[in-house]
Amino acid sequence: MEDALAFAAANLTFGTSSVSTHQVITIGGWNASPQMRQRVARYLVGLRINAITAGLAVRAELIGTDADLIVEVPNNVQEIIGATATSLSADQISKHRNPWMAEGLWHLCLAAAQRRAELHPPGAVMAVSLPHPKATDHGIDLAALYYRNGAIGLSIVETKAYQTDVAGAMHSSTVYFREIDEGGHGVRLRHLIATLRGGLPANNQPSFSDALWKKTRCYLPNPHYDAAHGPDWATARPSLGALVPGAANVYVMPHAISGFTAFFEAISEEMRAAANSL
Repeated sequence: MEDALAFAAANLTFGTSSVSTHQVITIGGWNASPQMRQRVARYLVGLRINAITAGLAVRAELIGTDADLIVEVPNNVQEIIGATATSLSADQISKHRNPWMAEGLWHLCLAAAQRRAELHPPGAVMAVSLPHPKATDHGIDLAALYYRNGAIGLSIVETKAYQTDVAGAMHSSTVYFREIDEGGHGVRLRHLIATLRGGLPANNQPSFSDALWKKTRCYLPNPHYDAAHGPDWATARPSLGALVPGAANVYVMPHAISGFTAFFEAISEEMRAAANSL
């Protein structure tokens, strides 16, 4: 996982643009080489076996006996991606596997931002929540505590993996953010922040509040889609501009994939190989 973080921080590409209603942060290079795909896969395997903490400390050892791990590690990975390339139905791939992998991919992005700050423009990443065990679990997809101008804030990420329906992905994310603006999901957010607090250095604890997200937060819609169906992100989106954080704090982070299906299949194959190698 350390190798994956270092490789991603060094090799991902970055671009930014500003629209009247939002910011656009384009991070590419995920499918640029076999080496990148292999690192991504190994990182995702690490997420499946909780080999990294919310404070982004990589665990030196896996807990359990060798006999337990020989069974547990591949099982945990195969639960998401299947034992073989033909194990999952099309429905399982589109609704379970790809969405979970997309969340894991952006966890890697946020974790790599500790080494390359531009990957998370809202501020310096301090802690990141772990992806759900299953993509269908309810709650925030990903969240990161960040530090900027003497204050701690919360980035809330809504990740969607819709091969062709980018508009639907953005609509769903915007609806969720609007629910937060209107006071929804407060208990879930407090619980998440309390968990992330454990990843903060001791000197930051006095400035921390369980309700910090009400004052300082950013929204990060994160659609993953086939590049052939990409929209014009430079177009104003009034529904984003109407969100409480304001245009300066809404960062659309699109991931346009050339060969959407082949990309997720290739990462899945690398994950199986990595799990078995352990």
